[in-house]
Amino acid sequence: MEIRNIGIMAHIDAGKTTTTERIIYYTGKSHKIGDVDSGNTVTDWMTQEQDRGITISSAAITCYWREHQINIIDTPGHVDFTAEVERSLRVLDGGIVIFSAVDGIQAQTETVWKQASKYGIPRLAYINKMDRVGADFIKVVEDIKNKFGIVPIVLQMPIGSESTFKGVVDIIRNKELHFEFKDDKPIVIEEVVREDFVENVKIFRENLIDSLSNFSERITELFLENSVIDDSLIMEEIRRCTISGFIVPVLVGTSLKNIGIEPLIDAIVDYLPSPFEKNFSVYSLKTDRSISIDPKNEENLSALVFKVQYFSAIAAHLYFIRVYSGELNSSKRVVNVTKNKREKFTRIFRVFSNKNEQINAIKAGDIGAVIGLKYSVTGDTLVEEGNEIILEPLVFPEPVVLISVEPERSSDDARLKEVLEIIAKEDPTFNYKENKETGQLLVSGMGELHLEIIIIRIRDEFKLNIYTGKPQISYRESLSLEVNDVFKFVNIFSGKEVDLKIGMIVSPLVRGEGNKIEFECSVDSLFQAAILRGITSVFSTGIIGYPIIDTGVKITSLDFDKGKINESVIESVSGLAFNEFFKRANPIKLEPIMMLEIRTPIEYTGEVVSTLNFVGGIIHSISNFEDYEIIKAEAAFEKLFGYTSVLRSSTKGRGDFTMEFSYFKEKHE
Repeated sequence: MEIRNIGIMAHIDAGKTTTTERIIYYTGKSHKIGDVDSGNTVTDWMTQEQDRGITISSAAITCYWREHQINIIDTPGHVDFTAEVERSLRVLDGGIVIFSAVDGIQAQTETVWKQASKYGIPRLAYINKMDRVGADFIKVVEDIKNKFGIVPIVLQMPIGSESTFKGVVDIIRNKELHFEFKDDKPIVIEEVVREDFVENVKIFRENLIDSLSNFSERITELFLENSVIDDSLIMEEIRRCTISGFIVPVLVGTSLKNIGIEPLIDAIVDYLPSPFEKNFSVYSLKTDRSISIDPKNEENLSALVFKVQYFSAIAAHLYFIRVYSGELNSSKRVVNVTKNKREKFTRIFRVFSNKNEQINAIKAGDIGAVIGLKYSVTGDTLVEEGNEIILEPLVFPEPVVLISVEPERSSDDARLKEVLEIIAKEDPTFNYKENKETGQLLVSGMGELHLEIIIIRIRDEFKLNIYTGKPQISYRESLSLEVNDVFKFVNIFSGKEVDLKIGMIVSPLVRGEGNKIEFECSVDSLFQAAILRGITSVFSTGIIGYPIIDTGVKITSLDFDKGKINESVIESVSGLAFNEFFKRANPIKLEPIMMLEIRTPIEYTGEVVSTLNFVGGIIHSISNFEDYEIIKAEAAFEKLFGYTSVLRSSTKGRGDFTMEFSYFKEKHE
């Protein structure tokens, strides 16, 4: 059975979850159609998702159609949850991008399109909500073509629009398709194209063949010879060109009213790739270089942990895994090569949203989940023992918002930390820390909604009542001068005088380079590890409570009496030394700068520019797109709290924007 690993992506409210629910129903994996407004969808199973009608986590679904297994990831459309989209796209082979026939390209649509392009994912475009007032199929197709610079291949023509939308015309097969239910089962009724549509369908088909001929010599030859071009050849070439990234097939429908679903599932099977149609790249630890692997001919296991999800019903984490080659089964000796640790799992599952079916193995190209891993987190590579390769890790944006949390009852302190640890293991864009001086717990995430969802989850899922502070900015610390000195430590430990000297050079690095620790003197490996622990502990907490970034540390000397000093002393003194030298290196506070992309009707551009000036924004560009202006700008994140309401007010509710972390910049108080 062939496999398709696909993602469903779009702006919030474009109909991702509704479309996914229809696919699940039509493929027989659900016995009733889930509805977002009723809060009974299969994919949005978290309480907050059902309450809010938005997708937060990427639910994984397996279903079957025409002897094909389809693994679907329904991804979030809200900007605070783009990390969920990012990690899902990393393991997909194809995608469906859903557009509203009324709203067209929206802010988050652009974001997910760029993310899909980054990973080279072939995709289909599905224009949804053709029954809504203001639906304009042709305009959305033109917008997709102009905005993304791609070649859209229209496979269907809508029959009617708004309240008169009744079905679609299959351009390739020249058939009208109508969608009905008989004995509570969906059926597709094919009819001859009505006379008043014949000319339009002919034009659409000619445009399809003309566009396709630019990428297909076979189509071009037949076209020039004025020969009949078989439907099967057209479909074959659409598939080839889609997988190559030359074109994007366009389909149309109204998912809520069950129009266009079956042809969309057919298109997944017909035009999106199988996992075996391209090689994947890995880094060889033996040869110290990247190599290409053909999944069809590679028997050794290589797999990526792309998501970790806690299930309270079993009080355990479920690890979602994409197997690239070989087979993951209980007989394999599995190694987490990222952590250099042996791993064991107790059970393997086929995943159906929040329900799981136990299976014996996950084979090459497939997606599944396991329970029982001890060391693995999102982005880690799993291999069988002896297979010294590592897959490209996932990279996530920096958390930029933090809030303080504390339990209502002090006796729940330990439980709260345990819960935060569970959530941090799931979500790479969430972390927490404890202020050692005040004991206050601070949690950080990608935005206010991100943290709000986590707080609700702590209260509802884990049954912990907590107090929260107001959202704050997650700043960073760095330094601006170099300090080269020797730290001298003399004290009494266990009745013995301890005399230790450690030399360090502490210096600023280029912004974005990260932290580096190097040894310029000979140090025993155990003591090296102790020094690293001591310094990195200060990196994580900082001097004034924020993480330290872009700082270089060189250990130039280490002098002590080995008989009197152990690793814990060296770890402690290393942290003290770095702390001292960092304070002398003119520490600076850094604030997150965000990149904004604002879409506003042209008549409100002036007002939007004024709002940006008010928050100290720097405008990079203003470009025209149809009746809208696209403004790209940057601004300090602390000035952007509440900007959604400001923009909504200044554009009469018609403007929208995306915002993502760009870089850290020195903050002048």
